[in-house]
Amino acid sequence: MSDLAKAVKDAVYARLSGQVGAPVYDTPPEGAVVPVVLIDSVSSAAPLAKGDALRLLTVSLVAFTQARSRDGLRAILAAIISRLDGYKPSAGTVTFGDFMAGDTSEETLGDGLTHVGRITFTVFAQ
Repeated sequence: MSDLAKAVKDAVYARLSGQVGAPVYDTPPEGAVVPVVLIDSVSSAAPLAKGDALRLLTVSLVAFTQARSRDGLRAILAAIISRLDGYKPSAGTVTFGDFMAGDTSEETLGDGLTHVGRITFTVFAQ
């Protein structure tokens, strides 16, 4: 993992941990129970110019809940957006722009009780 990707994951974890109604993990521990939020992936676009240190990174988050309705999932997704959209972290040697909310999706799995929400954010960093 690149230093920028690690810095993004660390910033997301620090901003969301204990604040969104579910534990937040990069890698969930064995036996973790829902609700839970996973920092699923961080990807980086190619630099805009040769030698440019500025990168556009995309972080994907996945939330899981189990209930008869999606209300809990929607509350977690809303809390994530509230905490991250427009957030500009300061993290040592990495310079960040503002996190920008992107696509959000929800689905219910075949058991009718497990709900999955996905949301992406983009951020410039160098």
